Amino acid sequence: MHHGMGGCPVCGGGMGQAMCGCGKGLGGIKAMFMKLPWKVIMHAEELGLSEDQVEALRKRHSEALKQMIQIGSQMKMATIDVKDAVMREEIDMATAEAKIQEIGKLKADKFLAIVHAMHDMREIITPEQREKIKEIVMGWFKKGGMAGFGGEEEHEGESGERPEEELAELTAE
Repeated sequence: MHHGMGGCPVCGGGMGQAMCGCGKGLGGIKAMFMKLPWKVIMHAEELGLSEDQVEALRKRHSEALKQMIQIGSQMKMATIDVKDAVMREEIDMATAEAKIQEIGKLKADKFLAIVHAMHDMREIITPEQREKIKEIVMGWFKKGGMAGFGGEEEHEGESGERPEEELAELTAE
C-alpha cells in the first residue's frame, strides 16, 4: 500500500507510489524526512524508546541531513555551470547537457540518501514501537486531518523544521 499505512500520511489519500492526493509525490517524502524523526524523539518515552535508540535516530538523521546539504550544494554549483554555458554568444551545449545530466543524478542521489536513512532508522526501532508510531500518527489524522502536523503547539527541531511529518515514513513497510 502507498506509504505502508493505507494512505499518504500527509493527505490520507493514495493514488500510487509516486504521487498521492496531496500532490507532493517525492517532495512529500523529503518533507516527512525533514520533520518526523524529531516527532519520534519528542514522543520517546511514550513509544518506549531507549536512550540508545534516541541517540541512534538523532545521529542517523543528522548524518543524512549533512549528506543532503552537500548534494544540494553540488546541485547549485552545477546549476551555475549550466548558466555559464548558456549565457554565451555560442552556447556550450556539451557542458550544458553534461551539467544538466549531473543535476539529475544528484537529485536522485539526494532522494536515495533520504530512503537509505529512513530504512536505517526503521531498523533502530522495534516492530512494537512502529505499531505505536502508527497509532500516534493515525490519531493526528483522526483529530482533523492534519492535526498535529504543523499546529502551533509543535516545536521546531534542531534542523529548524517542524518535526511532524517524518514519523509516518519511519513506519512505512
